[in-house]
Amino acid sequence: MGAQGQASRRAGAPRSTTRATVALRAAAPARRVRAVQDTSANDAAHWKRTTNLMLTHLGIWFFFGYVIHMFVVPLNKITIPILGFPLGFYMAAQGSLAAFVIMLFVFAKQQDRIDREHGVAED
Repeated sequence: MGAQGQASRRAGAPRSTTRATVALRAAAPARRVRAVQDTSANDAAHWKRTTNLMLTHLGIWFFFGYVIHMFVVPLNKITIPILGFPLGFYMAAQGSLAAFVIMLFVFAKQQDRIDREHGVAED
């Protein structure tokens, strides 16, 4: 190769293509389509698991926020031995709030695990 050939190669002139390069370029769109399909399936699975987790925690929230308080009168017949408070009063004043705080931490941990399994976790 002469000086002119080396100069044109250094200047960014395209190299000659080989059969392998042509074959790789032809296969690239198929790989991109497969990656998009895999990403779409992964996103759908992630969304389904996230939705199920959210609905489960909403059910638990509804139980502690409303259902427990519907049974205050029967629960008031039970007294907490150490504190001396009726159970219905305790659940209204402290129990439900404690359950909500615990639920927040559990939800965050479970959602983080789901995100890591699907490759969308925050660093």
